[in-house]
Amino acid sequence: MVSHIGSTRFALFLLCCLGTLMFSHTGPIYQLQPKEIQAIIVELQNLSKKLLDDYLNKEKGVQKFDSDLPSCFTSDSQAPGNINSSAILPYFKAISPSLNNDKSLYIIEQLDKLNFQNAPETEVSMPTDNFERKRFILTILRWFSNCLEHRAQ
Repeated sequence: MVSHIGSTRFALFLLCCLGTLMFSHTGPIYQLQPKEIQAIIVELQNLSKKLLDDYLNKEKGVQKFDSDLPSCFTSDSQAPGNINSSAILPYFKAISPSLNNDKSLYIIEQLDKLNFQNAPETEVSMPTDNFERKRFILTILRWFSNCLEHRAQ
């Protein structure tokens, strides 16, 4: 009889712990304040220009792709002009290994902060040809830099 009570207490203890753990993971998600979003965007503007300049200095003579890229702004009527991180993030994740620098990783980290938690993630594939890959990277960097430049105006 004593072992039955002991196992019941243990089961209740586990239930309480798991209930608390599950509640903490389903609780409200922290929303960035407008000032925090603006600070991230200003930082991304500076980083995107530096990253583009660095790439242009490293890869002279590379021309960008002529391609249609998604809008870099959200279509959300509550926050017009916000950066559409879920559209930009997959492209940066695709080009980041080729850039192999801290700036691109930091940009991904900042875009992750702006990303909607439940946004579906798309996969972007890199061109396999070395020259085409360089053109693709330049296109993404210019697109992102222009996006942020237009956001500031």
